[in-house]
This record gives sequence, structure tokens and C-alpha cells, in this order.
Amino acid sequence: MFDQSPFPDSAPPAPVSDPSAASLGVIVPTRDRPERLARCLDALAAAREQIGFTAYVCDSSGMEHASTVAELCARHPFVRLVRHDRIGASAARNVGTAAASEELIVAVDDDVYVEPDAIRALLDAYDSGEGMSVVAGAVEWTHWTSAPLTMRRIGHGRDATAAEEPEFLVSALLLYPRRLAVELPWNERLWPYDDRYVTLLWRAAGARLGFAPAARARHDVKHSHYPVAHEADRIYVNLLDALLIERGPLRALSFEFLGFAACAKRWRNSPADLFGLIRAWARGHRALVRDRRRLREMVGRARGLRSMAAKAPCAEPASAAAKTT
Repeated sequence: MFDQSPFPDSAPPAPVSDPSAASLGVIVPTRDRPERLARCLDALAAAREQIGFTAYVCDSSGMEHASTVAELCARHPFVRLVRHDRIGASAARNVGTAAASEELIVAVDDDVYVEPDAIRALLDAYDSGEGMSVVAGAVEWTHWTSAPLTMRRIGHGRDATAAEEPEFLVSALLLYPRRLAVELPWNERLWPYDDRYVTLLWRAAGARLGFAPAARARHDVKHSHYPVAHEADRIYVNLLDALLIERGPLRALSFEFLGFAACAKRWRNSPADLFGLIRAWARGHRALVRDRRRLREMVGRARGLRSMAAKAPCAEPASAAAKTT
């Protein structure tokens, strides 16, 4: 967990209503990785030949790399550089939400390189659904290609089957309505379980979790296991799910005891990691208790959005303007 507030200080402004503006914005969080950002922006430039969008590069690089990032952004007329001093991809996405005015947002990690038709494929999948949707693309790692996920009783995810409703999506390539991120922002303290947190809340708000296998991208970095300290984030999000959203005590007990046992089995050969797991588990619980008031507010807001969406008439696809740009 990062040592900062999990929630933005204030909500970003509502989208500006401008019929002439493109309806799609792309947010790229980055920090001290100009080489990867360069490849990411080149890939987005190729994707932009098929569909119009503005890219918001949300950069918190140190002085050593800030000027290089600015030069990279200046090469592409469709890119807007947004500097900030927060830590983490979730904070950068919240900064991008505030900077953007488009109705739909695509979040793309700076080490993810989209294929030329990936952004358009996300929009096609969004338009094919009914109601409010969040759509993930298929990002290829060395060990796995991302897919919709559901939760096991031990608190770890697995690929959802075609018959199962997904419980969360991977955020490396993700399309969502901006208003969802305005009302229910990313948790800035969490990494790497930020995507589980935010798609939990968006699903509670009535958003359909979709998948666009034709929206393909490649991840730059070879996957490695997260250190034991990140188990604090896992139990934090799992208990948010079980206690405040699903309200399932048996689910909570399963995440607590089976989840801890599964993690302990993984690190059983390292006494230092086992002690680290106990500390992480305790830290995640303390954070959940500390944040409980705001989390309850977020869950209440999500349920309010769900109620409003159920009463609202169907609207025309928001991506129509982007597809004709």
C-alpha cells in the first residue's frame, strides 16, 4: 500500500457537454519509464488511424525523466501531458479523469502496447452491450492472456467460464464511462488490486462487466509474483467485497481463513515471508477499519447509481461521435 490517502481530495468536474468534441479519451499513467511510454504512444498513434481520441499522459516522473516524457508527448498532436505529484497508477487515472472531458475513457498502462484495431474493438464491444458497461481488452503477458475473472473461495481470481458472470476485470486495457470514475474513483492506496477494487464498485453500481477478445495488446514486462507485502491489499479488497458489497459472512470467513492458508502455503519455506504475511494481513485489516466510513459512502453511492440507471431511459451509444471522427 502507498502511504497516501486512498481517495482523491475532491471529485473531478462533470464532463463538459460539447457535441463537437470526440467522445473518447485515453488515459496513460506513467512514471520514470520513458522508453516504454514511447512504444505505448507509437502503438496508440497507429490505433488512432482507425478511431479518434485524445490521449492524456498522466506523468509523475522525477526530474531525471520529466523532460524526456514531455518531448515524447510533444511528438504526437493527439497527446496532452498532465503532470502530477501523486504516486501510483490509480492516482494517475484519477488525475486523468479530472483532466478529460470525454464521455468514455480507455485506461492503458504505459507498458501495454495496443494493436491498431484494439481501441475500436473495445468501442464495438461497448456498443454491443445494453446499459452501462465496462469492457476489458485481451492483454498478453508471458504466462497468460487476460480474461474476465471470478473469485475462488481462497480469495484468488481465476478465469470466468462462459456461463459465469465476471466479478472483476484487469485494468491494463479497460474502457469505462467517465462518470463512473467521477462518482466512484480509483483507490489510490491500492496496487496491484486496484482493478478488483474499482470493478467491484462499478459492478455494484449496475455496470455490466464485458470483454473484447478482439481488443488485443501486449504487455512489455515478464510477469513476476508480487511480494508478500501486497497481501495487505488482497485481504482489504476481499473483505470490502464480502462485508460491504456482497454482505456474505461465509464469504468473508472463506477469504479470511482459506485465503490465509493458501498464502501461507505459498511462502511456507520462508519464515521471513510468513511473518511478512502476518504483518500484511494485519495491515490490510487496519486499513479497512480506518477507511470504513468512506468505503460505506462509496458502496452507498454505487447502489444509488444502480437505482438511477434502472429508472433511466436507454440512450444512444456514446461512442458514435468517436467512430465518425
